[in-house]
Amino acid sequence: MDLEDQVAALTDLTFSTNPSTTDLTQYLKDGVVEVVNRIIELKPQEINKFSTTSADTGSGVAQSGRVFHVTREHDSTAVLRSCARIDSTERYEATNVSSLHYRTKFSPGYYQLDGKIFVVPTGTATGNNRGQVSQVHYDQTVDKDTAADGIVNFPYEYEYLVVLFASMRSLQNKMGSMHADSDVTTAITATNTALDRISDSVYNVVENHDIATKRFKQAKDGLDNAFKLFDGGFPNSVTDTKSFIELEDPEMIKSTLEVQTVELAKVDRALAEITTLTDIPLKEAQGYIAEITSRLGVLNQEYTWYDNRYKELKAEYDGAFSLMAPRQQQTQGAR
Repeated sequence: MDLEDQVAALTDLTFSTNPSTTDLTQYLKDGVVEVVNRIIELKPQEINKFSTTSADTGSGVAQSGRVFHVTREHDSTAVLRSCARIDSTERYEATNVSSLHYRTKFSPGYYQLDGKIFVVPTGTATGNNRGQVSQVHYDQTVDKDTAADGIVNFPYEYEYLVVLFASMRSLQNKMGSMHADSDVTTAITATNTALDRISDSVYNVVENHDIATKRFKQAKDGLDNAFKLFDGGFPNSVTDTKSFIELEDPEMIKSTLEVQTVELAKVDRALAEITTLTDIPLKEAQGYIAEITSRLGVLNQEYTWYDNRYKELKAEYDGAFSLMAPRQQQTQGAR
């Protein structure tokens, strides 16, 4: 089972976008660095399990991590002299036979400069006088397809910690991406669009809206006309319905009431049209709001699961390092 399969089994994630396979590979690389550093801090005696040895034949060795030890061959691959660390400012004095800091084949040294490690006397490619630099190695060739026993210079017994680290980071990636769920944002946009249609088709139509009174113009005009016909002195002060009632003129009363009925019918039609204009987009908006509510519920359920799984894996990860801590440190941590 490769590392991607192991992480997927722990997280129930599919690696495509959030997180991507590129993200996973980076988390695995970061995990190697994190795990190595924590282990050698807690158990420095195990540093050799994570080290690799490279030969210095005169141009130095690129530094990759903490130096474990440096030796130099003494005319034979079987004779290795331990090199003492010297300050890089003494590198010239270490080659000056007249200097107190002079280094020989019997007492070689090494220094670090510009990201490299050099032995003194200078290592050579021939004559069995190479420098041998052992240092911590962080495997950065590891990727999602690496098999369970494929991390270079890394003991199998600790590889599960790299998987746990990558699993935690993958879960954090997934949870972080959920705030921008495209389905939810699409539904929110659709809701706003539906509500905007109510405003555009009803409230923003000049012929249908009275800015001063905040009433629909067609309905307002019909109500105003009906009122003026009844008690508004229309067509004049003695010819409205109220005046005819006072004059006890049933024929004119009937006539003016019929006209008022026509005006009120206009009001009713205007209000019916307004209802039609608002009803469809309002129902659409309500549908989208219901969809948003449903999707948010699902997202919350998923987020809670991922969060709980993250906490479980983190407890297992931290617990493994707690067991590695020296007994005195464990006792202090328990107080």
